[in-house]
Amino acid sequence: MNEISIGVLGASGRMGQAIIAEIANADNYSAIASSKNDDLSALFNKCDVVVDFTNPEPLEKHLKLAENTNTPLVIGTTGLSDEQIAAITNAAVYAPIIYASNTSLGVNILLDAAKKAALLLGDDFTVEIVDKHHAHKVDAPSGTALSFAEAIKAARELGDDDIAFAITREGEIAGEHTVTFKNDSEEISFTHKAFDRSLFAKGAVKAALWLVKKPNGLYSMNDVLGL
Repeated sequence: MNEISIGVLGASGRMGQAIIAEIANADNYSAIASSKNDDLSALFNKCDVVVDFTNPEPLEKHLKLAENTNTPLVIGTTGLSDEQIAAITNAAVYAPIIYASNTSLGVNILLDAAKKAALLLGDDFTVEIVDKHHAHKVDAPSGTALSFAEAIKAARELGDDDIAFAITREGEIAGEHTVTFKNDSEEISFTHKAFDRSLFAKGAVKAALWLVKKPNGLYSMNDVLGL
């Protein structure tokens, strides 16, 4: 198998470093890291796929580079506006793109389970999402918590006010999410705990490898996992 080159945007950040460390352990793919002073056009041109875990501000530039070079792009950046999400959809006409608020394999399996539970449970169940992260995390609720909410709302035809959030930002919590369905008779909870960022890096690399040579279009971690 030919070696696959994975471009890592934001290589100096926490997630960038975790992704590079994950790639370093493999034999059939390698990382090409970026920095603020890099020529990103060259990066997109020479990589088989690029992974973006930076922040919302440079997203438009990264999307345009993916479009112009037809380079597969995995986006794990959270805190995006509706306009930026729409821009991702538009760019996916010209390049294969995965957009995932969370690349953890466990979280995405749990998302699927929570959606099915919401569909099967009656309307008398209330829904609460507990969202815990480290003190440095800017967006609240997290992208993952919002993904749980969107999945449940779609299954149950709920509104924004029908789902309660309990948000904690403290210490160095890598990420913890609990979805609870409750009525007068019973309570059902799904919990996922991240112990370090390596699980997000593993999922991001899995997504990147899956995306190589895929047709143009917008994909999700559900596609990667076959859910």
